Amino acid sequence: MKILHVNGARGYGGNEQQILDIVSKLSELKVNNAVFCALNSELSTRLKPYPGIGVFTAVDKKFKNAVNRKEFKRVIAQFKPDLVHLHTSNSLTLYYFTAVLSSLDIPVVFSKKGMSSSMSFLSKYKYNYKGIDAIICVSQTVKEAMKSLVMFEKNYNKLLVVPDGVDEERPMILKDSTAVLESNEKSVQIGNVANHDDSKDLPTLVRAVDHLVNELNYTDFRVHQIGMFRDKQSPEIVTLIKELNLGSHIKLYGFVEEATRAYEEMDIFLMTSKREGGPSSLLEAMRFKKAVVSTRVGLVPDAVVNNETGFIVPPKDYKALAEALLVLCRDKNLRDQYGEAGYAHFSKNFTAQQSARKTLDIYKKVLEV
Repeated sequence: MKILHVNGARGYGGNEQQILDIVSKLSELKVNNAVFCALNSELSTRLKPYPGIGVFTAVDKKFKNAVNRKEFKRVIAQFKPDLVHLHTSNSLTLYYFTAVLSSLDIPVVFSKKGMSSSMSFLSKYKYNYKGIDAIICVSQTVKEAMKSLVMFEKNYNKLLVVPDGVDEERPMILKDSTAVLESNEKSVQIGNVANHDDSKDLPTLVRAVDHLVNELNYTDFRVHQIGMFRDKQSPEIVTLIKELNLGSHIKLYGFVEEATRAYEEMDIFLMTSKREGGPSSLLEAMRFKKAVVSTRVGLVPDAVVNNETGFIVPPKDYKALAEALLVLCRDKNLRDQYGEAGYAHFSKNFTAQQSARKTLDIYKKVLEV
């Protein structure tokens, strides 16, 4: 079976790590994989060491334009895939206009990672396009949102759920043992891995820290926030930290190469997103046996067992986030208990090996193999 994966992201985030993990595991299942990437993308660079996985690159930085549509068709003609798997919204747009404006008859699967705050009329028609054979939703939450907000009733049967997974065989420490976090070993280390995007809602993280310090009177901790700065959101976050005088409690690291190394040094993993696809960062934390505190978004209701592997609170509820953190900060035994239980739940349900097998089953169903 030959699969062409398409990802139009130039940067690198959880979705791109997911592709690396799942493509490598599909290869172990005897699938012949190739990936069509954006021009000068980080993903194309990281795919190079993977033996047996073909890498094709767009020829123009505007991923959805006519030049890349022509290149996309050329790659399909060269690689001759049995099925195309689209992994990003702009890859869906690339496919849609290629199929509508020229002949393109090939089975197609699309992965839907999260729901945006708005959905255009055109987007609904893209998702419901007759050429899309299946839509893989990362969680039941995304599936229900797609049914109620996007899909025509006749296409409900195309919606299938396959959770993200993390490759357990990827080394736990990817480079060396050098410490990533600037920490005081005697205090509790709280980690957050998220780029400074609006959906990650890092201002709520800052307000939770403020509530923990100034209302709940707990100060023996430090939050380590790892993620790429953004021109729009980052200044707001920096300003809020200064206004609330929280510089000694929150450290912004920006982008960190191989951020996976940081999980080992965390005591608690914190996520404050208001919208999510996965997130894979939370699954990584569970892989490292960390207790988690998270908002109820994405696959969190499936991945986190409330009061058993961590705590789940409503989005934007910074007071509830602070109160959950306080419980875990004060009780190391509980942190260890939740971390072990979380790892067991992760190993049973959220590995890349399991995601690859479920995805392959969908390929076979679409192709009627």
